Amino acid sequence: GTIEFRFLPEWPGQTFGFYKQFDANPLNHALLHFGPVRPEYIHTVNYSSLAVFLQSTSQLQVAVYLPQYAGWSMQANLDDLAGWDQRRWHHMAVVWDADAPMADGLRIYMDGKRIGGEVRVNKPDRIENPESVRVHTRDPYSIQLGSIVNGRSPGGVQIDDLRISRVPRYTDDFAPPQGAPAMDADTSALMLFGDDLTGAGRAADGTGYALEAVAGAVEYH
Repeated sequence: GTIEFRFLPEWPGQTFGFYKQFDANPLNHALLHFGPVRPEYIHTVNYSSLAVFLQSTSQLQVAVYLPQYAGWSMQANLDDLAGWDQRRWHHMAVVWDADAPMADGLRIYMDGKRIGGEVRVNKPDRIENPESVRVHTRDPYSIQLGSIVNGRSPGGVQIDDLRISRVPRYTDDFAPPQGAPAMDADTSALMLFGDDLTGAGRAADGTGYALEAVAGAVEYH
C-alpha cells in the first residue's frame, strides 16, 4: 500500500548542534498514526500500528507493527537531503510492499526522491515470514493526522492532499503530483482538505464511498 501527503513543518528551534543532543526542541512529532487507542500505554505505538513521526526535527522514522509487538522500521536524516527546507511544503510518500525483498519492502520518498537507510526488523522471531513487510488492517482502527490517536506527540505540521492507496504506488523516483492527487481504482481514501473535511474512496470492486474527517484526536489520554 501507499500513504502520501503534503506537509508544512512548523517546528520551533534549530536542527543542528546542541538541539540534536538535548531536549531543547519538542521531540516525537507524529505526522500520521494508524492504530488502536491504548490508555495504559499513552506514548507507544508498538502494537498493530503504522506510524510516521520524527524523533527530532531532523530524524524521520516510519514504523510498522503487528499485534505481536514486532515489525519493521526505517529512518532518514532530513538534514542530509538536497533541497530540504523546513520552511516550505514537501510531499512525502510511504510505501509498504509485501511482495518485494525486505530491503525494498518499506520505502520513503521525499519530494519524489527515495530516502532512508536499511529496513530493520524488530523481534523477527515473533513474525511469520519476517522478510515480508505488511500492515495489520484486519481491525477498523482510526487514522490520525498530526498526532498519535490519543492526541499525544503533536506533529507541529500542516497536512494537505492525503491519498491512501491499496497498492505500492511508487517503485522508483517520481515527480510528485502538481496540485491535488488523482482518484483512481486503487485509491482507498482521498482527502483534499479544501472547504470542508469530506473526501472519497473506492473499494477493490470499484464501489465508491464518501469519507469525512473529524477534527481532534480519536480519544485523549
